[in-house]
Amino acid sequence: MRTKKKPVIIIPYGSKKKICKACGVSPETVRKALKFITESDEADKIRREALNNYGGTLIEVNVRI
Repeated sequence: MRTKKKPVIIIPYGSKKKICKACGVSPETVRKALKFITESDEADKIRREALNNYGGTLIEVNVRI
């Protein structure tokens, strides 16, 4: 079994709802953006908001491939 490091942004409890409201998107969109599942301008904007305004932290997690 092999593993790979993948970036993830973690945010404090309740911040996801605030990011949804600020960016005008659904919780699913925020979840996918913070887990780097989607790659778009909107996802980049959500990640910047999370890191700069909502106490987000960029970490790397090991995932099985």
